[in-house]
Amino acid sequence: MAVDHDHLAKNPRPRGGLGVREYLFYRTNWLSLTAPHKLFFRLEGRGVEQIPRDGGVLVLANHVSALDPFWVGWLPVRPLRFMASEAVIRTPVLGPWISRLGAFPKMKYVKDRASMETLQRHYDAGHGILLFPEGRRSWDTSTQEVLPGIGRLVKRMGARVVCARNLTGALVQPRWAKVPRFVPVIVEYDAPVTYPDDWTAEQITADIQRRLHVEAEVPEGRLTAGLRMAHGLPQYLWGCPRCFALETLRPQGVRGNRVACTACDAHWRIDTSTRLHPVGAERARAGEVLTVGAAAERVRRHYGDPPAVDRARFVAEGVAITAPAASIRRLPREGKPSEVAAGELVLKGDALEVRGEDGAPAWRLDHDEVLAVSVEIGNQLQLRTAEALYAVDVPGESPLKWSHFFAGHIGGIAG
Repeated sequence: MAVDHDHLAKNPRPRGGLGVREYLFYRTNWLSLTAPHKLFFRLEGRGVEQIPRDGGVLVLANHVSALDPFWVGWLPVRPLRFMASEAVIRTPVLGPWISRLGAFPKMKYVKDRASMETLQRHYDAGHGILLFPEGRRSWDTSTQEVLPGIGRLVKRMGARVVCARNLTGALVQPRWAKVPRFVPVIVEYDAPVTYPDDWTAEQITADIQRRLHVEAEVPEGRLTAGLRMAHGLPQYLWGCPRCFALETLRPQGVRGNRVACTACDAHWRIDTSTRLHPVGAERARAGEVLTVGAAAERVRRHYGDPPAVDRARFVAEGVAITAPAASIRRLPREGKPSEVAAGELVLKGDALEVRGEDGAPAWRLDHDEVLAVSVEIGNQLQLRTAEALYAVDVPGESPLKWSHFFAGHIGGIAG
């Protein structure tokens, strides 16, 4: 059943617990998004009418784009608050704006009592709340593993749940891409469900995982197009899927829809479904068509578990990967970041070190101190400890590569 948004714009649903001024700000922004949603994104909702019009409800969605809160949250018309990364909330302009739209912060991958209390308060007040249980945006079209805490949260709250699947948003602008593609955005909503009291948190998590699973495909018969679709890809595909050389892929062609390896000269063409099609000599070698996600997984497998650039050196010296120049900055909750170390970056089996010109460690962080690894807005690599949050800057190298190596040794989550 299609939703008549023109009718709903003139006859809006109840304010969903928002004050008058807050509701007017929300509705004004909602109306301003109508044109781009309909004309460029060709946004289409399926099952939207099943979302309860009032009362507390958790809308749980897969996370494929930074625009998910505006796509998944716009279609229901009913105002939805949403949980956002603390790093996003802290950004100038964007942070204050989405906060006024109902966003509230959550520290990623660690227990954040304040955010849980805020969530409970909004739910008890009868608000609709949008959450992304994967905890991070997908870097390709795959559905990420749902964080185990979501089952415990839903069970503790006894919450009504609506699961939403963004079927094509990952193809509009993959997280690594610099330019959006012309692909329709289609979001499906399930009917609300309240899980039985005798279901365990693990059963609830598994059911939510099943409901959120998506195999992203361009809808048959729909017009799609894209330019510069290979631009940004080397950030995610940091190794060649043929020869496995590091940091050797480069965008090619007038349209920017091809990528080539400067080490082995393999070439691929990328399409709007994020598939890599071998061309030229690579095709003659009977190269196979790969999704970007499958190509990245091939590279990750090549470097082993735990990952190491040179396995012999790792066995002999405990060194997994190095960079000739890097800097570590501490990120305070308020105020400006401060540099704590700069020099050669060395990831070992037990610690991360920054070494000075004499080769001696000038700064060290043991792996058992690290709670989480993540790649935040602006592709900033961050390490979180119980005491501090650090940004790791490695000029000229992919933060996704370093995130993979860090997580492989620290045992954290690379998101």
